[in-house]
Amino acid sequence: MTQKKRLGLAIPIVLHKKLQEKARYQGKTINALCLEIFWEYFEKKDNEKTG
Repeated sequence: MTQKKRLGLAIPIVLHKKLQEKARYQGKTINALCLEIFWEYFEKKDNEKTG
């Protein structure tokens, strides 16, 4: 089982609306979309470090 930790973010309403629209379009929750964005960001950064 994956251990999890809650993360509360206070974001501008405009950004929330954009995330909500994109999540609905992709058939995901906002939380799932944010997790995907975070993972992609860190995977990209790790790849940049390793060359």
